[in-house]
Amino acid sequence: MKDRFDLEVEILKLHPFRGQLEDLARRVANEDIDPDDVASALLGLAVLVDMQCDSLYDTMCQVLHIDEYAVDDNVHTVMNQLN
Repeated sequence: MKDRFDLEVEILKLHPFRGQLEDLARRVANEDIDPDDVASALLGLAVLVDMQCDSLYDTMCQVLHIDEYAVDDNVHTVMNQLN
């Protein structure tokens, strides 16, 4: 089971995306990149952000003991009824 330190690490993993977006913006501003390459780069970054957010959400659920990581049988019952 992950803890709050794992959650902090997952959050910090999102920061590099800002630098990648800034690099892409500089290349666009300098007209140093083909529009198709811009689109591909943005779509690739979107996929990476989605993957990181999924991992972050899973870690949060483990830390907070929610969803499939709930330790209380009542929580499992309620979650099963909602699904």
